[in-house]
Amino acid sequence: MYKIDKEKCLGCGGCTITCPKGLNIGDDSRAQVIDEEELIRAGGDNVCPYGAIVLEDDEIIDEEDEEEKSSY
Repeated sequence: MYKIDKEKCLGCGGCTITCPKGLNIGDDSRAQVIDEEELIRAGGDNVCPYGAIVLEDDEIIDEEDEEEKSSY
């Protein structure tokens, strides 16, 4: 499942140009996923040049990797 990292999102709207049916700018002036299938067709997390579109599972894996690294 894709989500928007609100800290990385600049609210530039570039993603809505690349994927107008999958993303829009919400009331908080940040992107929001409205249709994940459209987002996948448009390129998924590659749609945002700033890395604000992330796979929720990837984030969990990244956190686990960090924990493993810090235990060495």
